Amino acid sequence: MLAVIEKLGNNQGICFSPEILSQAHISVGDEVFVTVQEGQVIIKLANPVHNSYQNLVAHNSSNEHPKKRTVGEYVGKIHISDDFDTPFIDCTIKG
Repeated sequence: MLAVIEKLGNNQGICFSPEILSQAHISVGDEVFVTVQEGQVIIKLANPVHNSYQNLVAHNSSNEHPKKRTVGEYVGKIHISDDFDTPFIDCTIKG
């Protein structure tokens, strides 16, 4: 497939056809890892790794840095229930 890099907002990118996404087993909204190796862009579906050690090593070995949080970025996005600090009812059977 021949594609052209296009301007997408303040970025550049490629729009993939549904057929290409289907062949790659990737859907809209899926998380992917994007890397560059020897001048080639590689896109891989981010599947959960069952071995937590491998997942930890893979995560720590990447050069990605977590997004810095800013004061007030979650204002209006989080709701704490009115009964948040109400004690739980003890439903255990004693006997």
